Amino acid sequence: MSKKANPLLDTLKGNLGSYSPGPPIAAHLPEAAPEPVTPIRKKQGKAEAMASKISVSVYPTDIERLDELKDYMKRQGIRNISDSEALRIACRAVTLSSTCVEVYHGMQKEDGRRKEKAAS
Repeated sequence: MSKKANPLLDTLKGNLGSYSPGPPIAAHLPEAAPEPVTPIRKKQGKAEAMASKISVSVYPTDIERLDELKDYMKRQGIRNISDSEALRIACRAVTLSSTCVEVYHGMQKEDGRRKEKAAS
């Protein structure tokens, strides 16, 4: 089988050997004025507040408690409470006390991902 000569390919091969790029030229770009950065979470009025999406881990104990809260709300005449609404109610209704610390330590033991710190 004979090879056919391709004049275009031969021309390209010949030209590639003699090609040498010129010296690099520095680009001169005009400096743009910095644009203001908009924070992700702006402080907004109560009527304009937007929800933030977060990811949370809940355990069977937490699900049971959320179900209890939703059942309580049903008995109060408020039906179809979503898990998100139940979590928000719990966050807003919690009384800040030393009980929160005790619950936190119990959650750490249940979670198992964090090592327990020795109490000082």
